[in-house]
Amino acid sequence: MKVLKFGGTSVGTVESFSNVVEIILSKFKEDQVCVVISAIGGITDKLISAVEFASAKNPKYLEVINEIEQIHYKFLKELVLNGKTNHTEEQITALLSSIEDKLKGIYLIEETTHRQSDAIISIGEQLSKTLLVAVLNARGIKSTNFEAAEFIKTNSHYSNAEVNFDITNKLIREKFRKTDRYTIPVVNGFTGSDTYGYVTTLGRSGSDYTATIIAGALSADSVEIWTDVDGILSADPRIVGEAKIIKEINYNDAAELAFLGAKVIFPKAMEPVKAKRIPILVLNTFNTNFEGTVINEKLGKFTSEIISITSLNNLSMVSLGDITEEINYSVLTKVINKLNKHYLPIISLNHSLANRAISILTYSKRISEFIEELREELKLELEHHDVKKFSIVNNISLVTIIGNKTDNQPETFKKISDTVERLEISSLTYLNGTEGKNYSFLMDKTDTKDVIQALHETFFGDSLTANVA
Repeated sequence: MKVLKFGGTSVGTVESFSNVVEIILSKFKEDQVCVVISAIGGITDKLISAVEFASAKNPKYLEVINEIEQIHYKFLKELVLNGKTNHTEEQITALLSSIEDKLKGIYLIEETTHRQSDAIISIGEQLSKTLLVAVLNARGIKSTNFEAAEFIKTNSHYSNAEVNFDITNKLIREKFRKTDRYTIPVVNGFTGSDTYGYVTTLGRSGSDYTATIIAGALSADSVEIWTDVDGILSADPRIVGEAKIIKEINYNDAAELAFLGAKVIFPKAMEPVKAKRIPILVLNTFNTNFEGTVINEKLGKFTSEIISITSLNNLSMVSLGDITEEINYSVLTKVINKLNKHYLPIISLNHSLANRAISILTYSKRISEFIEELREELKLELEHHDVKKFSIVNNISLVTIIGNKTDNQPETFKKISDTVERLEISSLTYLNGTEGKNYSFLMDKTDTKDVIQALHETFFGDSLTANVA
C-alpha cells in the first residue's frame, strides 16, 4: 500500500484538483492506495479569519462562510460533470452549517477557546475530502470517506495535539482491515480527537503527520507527499531561484532542515515511519515526471560539502543578565514555563552560570504577551535586583548552513566567513553548530536574502535546478 498526501496548494484550483485526481488514478492502477487530503488552498486561513471576526463580534464572519461555500460549490460543479451532485451538496451544506453554528456561539459570547477553534478550522479538510470522494465516485472509482477523528486519538492539547499511538494504531488497523484493493479510502488530514470526543488538530505539518501515522500503523510501502515544488531543495526557491534538488536524504538531516526553516516535512511527522524504515517521497503535483526527493534511513550522496542553507525569520532574542546565583535555575524554569504557556518553541538556549545570564531565541509571534507576563512573573526579582538586566531584540533571523562532512570544518567555515565578510554585514552572532558540521548565525532580518544568495553561489554554483510551480 501507498499513502498519498496532497497539500492545500495541490488542490488550490479546479485545474490542480483535477490533476490530483489523475495522479491518484494512476497510482491506483499500480497499487492499493490511501489518500490524505488537506483543505483547499486558502480555506484554512479563511476559517481562522472567521473565528477572529466572530470573537471580535464582527458579523463579517458570515461573509467568509459564504465565500467558502461558493468556492466548494464551484469546485463540485466543475469537477463532477455528470451533474449528480445533490448528495454532496447536502454534505457540504451540513458542514458549513456546523461552522456557522459554532461561530454564532463565539459571536454571542465574544470569546473563543483552542478547542472551539480546532473544531472549526478542521472542517476545511472535511470539505475537501467530501469533494474528492464525490469526484472519484463520479469517475467510476469506489471511494470511501474515512473520518480521521474516529481513529487518530490524541490528548487534549488543542491546536498541537499529541497522538496516543497505542490506541491509534489499533484503531487504524481495525478501520482499514475491511478495505479492499479496489476501494480508495480518503482521509481528512490534520485532525484527531481526544478522549472526550472533541476534535483536535495536529499542529504544523498536520496532514503530513496524518499520512505517516496511517502508513506506520499499516506498515505501508511508502508515503508520497505531493506539494508544489520538485522536492527538498538546497535553499528556499523564493530566495534562490537556482535552488538545487536534494535527491536523497536521511530522516535526521531532513528533520534538522525542517526545524531550521526549510520547506520539509516537520520532524514529528517523520517519526511514525522512521522506526519502520518506510520511505517518504516528496513530489511535485505540477511536475509529475520529476523523481523528487526520497527521505529514508540512508546517508544520502552529496557532491557539495554542504546540504542546504536555511533561515528562520521573525525571531526574537530574550536576554536576562546579572542573575543572582542562588535563583539562576529558578529564573530559567519560570522563563521556560511561560514559553510553554504561549506555545513558543526554544530555537536556541544559552544558560551560563559563570556569566549569570540566560538568552533564549524564539519566534516573535505572541512575544509581547510573553514578555508582559514574564515581567510580572519576575517582578520581585527585578525589584530586588536579583535580575538586573532584561532585554529583547526583535526582527532578527537565524541562517544555518547544513553541513555534509565533519572533516573539513575549517575550510567550510572560512568559505562562510569570507562570503559574509564580502557583503559587509554587521552585527553577526555565530552560534555553535550541531554534530560538528552545521554553522548558524544571527543577523538582522533585512540582510537575510543577500546572505543566503551569496552563500548558495559560493557552495553550489551551477548544477541541477528545481522546478517551482
